[in-house]
Amino acid sequence: MINVFVIVNYGLVLIYGAALSVSFAGGCTNKKERNTAIAAFLLILVVQTACFYLIGLKTTQKLYPLITHLPLVLVLTKGFKRPLGVALTSVMTAYFCCQLPRWFGTVILFIFESKLAYLAGYSLSLLPFFLLLRRTLASALYQAVTYSKRTQILFGIVPLVYYIFDYATTVYTRVLYEGIRAFSEFLPVVMALFYVVYITVYHKEMQKINRLEQDNLLLTFQSQQTKNEIATLRQTQQQAANYRHDLRHHISLIRSLPEAGQMEKTMEYLAQVQADVERIMPLHICENETANLLFSSFAEKAKQRNIHLAIQAELPQELLIPDTELCTVLSNGLENALHAVDA
Repeated sequence: MINVFVIVNYGLVLIYGAALSVSFAGGCTNKKERNTAIAAFLLILVVQTACFYLIGLKTTQKLYPLITHLPLVLVLTKGFKRPLGVALTSVMTAYFCCQLPRWFGTVILFIFESKLAYLAGYSLSLLPFFLLLRRTLASALYQAVTYSKRTQILFGIVPLVYYIFDYATTVYTRVLYEGIRAFSEFLPVVMALFYVVYITVYHKEMQKINRLEQDNLLLTFQSQQTKNEIATLRQTQQQAANYRHDLRHHISLIRSLPEAGQMEKTMEYLAQVQADVERIMPLHICENETANLLFSSFAEKAKQRNIHLAIQAELPQELLIPDTELCTVLSNGLENALHAVDA
């Protein structure tokens, strides 16, 4: 009777681990992948059941990496087109997570002191743990192992070490249960080392993220400055248009002053009008209006710093990039040129 429950439990654990492996590898994204997963689960289950009856439970346990885990890795790499590192990490992590329902079964065994109660608790806890892990861990783990090679190794090393340790000390040998201190303390040491490495890598990643955030803030600030500068330059252009509209009044006054014999005042007024026009009129260096406005702005800045600025540009009236990007590129280049001369 117990052997029947053991075989049923192994079948349920197979489905639990295989389904978790697929979930950790990004899940099924289409009907073809779902059908592939179901077919693979059934085939592995049939092979595993046949092995139970033909060669026995203990031998089947020792062959588990070949008849279960290796096929799962092949399904994920060939059928789901996942990278080998992602497939291995997903399968190893799923095996690692089998410890959770097994521990629950052990607690039930401690309470009721019954192997049947252990198997029942183990089997009944599989579905709740699967739903919990799929909801909380699957997406986060997939994003982590696909983020970079470094994070893939970081999050895959502990499940891999546990996998090797568990098979070496509980399946192929029984040294874990023989009270050998070096083996019993091996996993805590691995966990401690992983914690140290994780904190180190996490610190470096956070520094990288902080630098990116600072760069993003700087670019946002520069973009806002560029928008403000464009608005100011367009306002200046509007003033120039208004000045052209009022030009007839200036001409009328200039004509009347010589008639009144005020030649000196006429010359002063002409100089003032010319200065006003030069101040508000943008340079016409190329066909692009935005570029001309920027060139005019930096020409004025160069003049204020007593810097000779010669600009030669050939830009069409319409460009494929937005005005803000054009302003950012030109502003950075011209600003750097002025700073270089100042230095």
